[in-house]
Amino acid sequence: MSKKDYANKRDFFIYQGGVFMSELTEKLIELINNNYTANQICATLNITNRELYNYLTMLRARGFVYANKYYDNGEIAYTKIVNKQKLIEYKLKESINVITNHDGTSFKALLISDLHYGNSNLREDLIDSAFNYCIKNDIHIIICAGDILDGSFSSSEQSITDLYSQATYFIKHYPLDKNIITISSLGDHDYSLLKHKGIDVGELISNYRNDVVTLGYEGSDINIKNDQMFLCHRTGSLDYSSCPPIIIQGHYHEYSLKESRLGNVTITLPTISNMTSSIPSIVEIDATFKQGYFADVEFKQLLITNGCGVINRVSYDFASRFPRKNKNIDNTEEYPTMEKKIEVNNPVRVRKTQIEKFNERLAKKKGSN
Repeated sequence: MSKKDYANKRDFFIYQGGVFMSELTEKLIELINNNYTANQICATLNITNRELYNYLTMLRARGFVYANKYYDNGEIAYTKIVNKQKLIEYKLKESINVITNHDGTSFKALLISDLHYGNSNLREDLIDSAFNYCIKNDIHIIICAGDILDGSFSSSEQSITDLYSQATYFIKHYPLDKNIITISSLGDHDYSLLKHKGIDVGELISNYRNDVVTLGYEGSDINIKNDQMFLCHRTGSLDYSSCPPIIIQGHYHEYSLKESRLGNVTITLPTISNMTSSIPSIVEIDATFKQGYFADVEFKQLLITNGCGVINRVSYDFASRFPRKNKNIDNTEEYPTMEKKIEVNNPVRVRKTQIEKFNERLAKKKGSN
C-alpha cells in the first residue's frame, strides 16, 4: 500500500520523511484558507457539520490553528492564525464578537440557562422546543448562562453520574442546527468536572461542537456592534460603572430583572429544566441599535411547556440611559453567501464506518435470501 493510499484511510499521518494527508483533509485546508464558512465547506465536500467539526478537531490536534468567526445569522467562518498577537488573543478568549451586517439595525437572541445534562430533571423536549422556536422566528443565536451539565453535586437524582459521560452525552444530544450558534458561560456545576476530574468542559465541548461557544467560568463580554452584554453564571459583586448596559446571569433558576442606579439591567434567567419551584421558561431579547449602540431592548419571557406563549414583557430605552456617539460601527461585515469562491472537483464523501459497511453487507445478504 502506498503512503498516499494509507493517508486516505487514516486521514492524516506523520512518517519519517514528512506528512501525508487524505484528499479530504487537503481540500478542507484549502477551503479554510479561502475563507469558506462551515456551511460552505459542508456543501462543497458533501459532509455534515458534525463531521466537519470532528475533522477540525483532528487538524488542531496536529498543530493547525484557526480562529472562529461568528455571525448573527448563524454562520461560522474560520481564519488561519499567522502571527503571535493573534495567537495570544485566540488563546485568551476574553470576549466574543458577534458579527452583524453593517446596515443591520436590530439583533435578537434566545436566552436559556441551567440545563443540567446528567440530571433526571433535564428537559430535552423543552430544549428541542427552544431550537424549534428559533427556527420558526429567524433567531440564530442562543445565549446560555451556564450549568450546562449537572456535575459532581446535585439537589436531585442524577440520570448520569459519571462526569465525563455527562459531557459526552451533551455533545451527542444537544441539538445541532447548522444555522444556530450557542454562546455559553460555564457554571459551578460545570466547574466541578475540572475540580474533581481535571476535565475542562469548555475545551471538551468546543473540540467537538464548533456551534457551541464556551466563554469560561468567570464571565465574558459578548460584543455586538459597538456595544456589549456581559454573560456569566453568577455575577457576585459588580462595579456597574465599568459594566455593559446588559448583564445576563443564571444560577438562581428563577426569572427576574434588576436595574442598577446607573441604568444597567441585570437579567437573571429561569432554568429550562424541572429544577425549579415555578415553570421552566426561556427569554427572547429583541434589540435595536442607534449609531452602533443598544437603543430599545425588549425582554420576553416565554412559556414553552405548552407552546411558546409570552408571559412577561419588559422594554428599556438604553439610548437615553447611555447616550453615546461613534462615527464608526464595529464588528460588522457583509454576510457570507453560499456562492462558491473556488471549484472543488469530485467532492469527497467521508468514508463509511465499519458498522455502516457491516449493515450494508447484512442487508445485501438478507436481500439475496
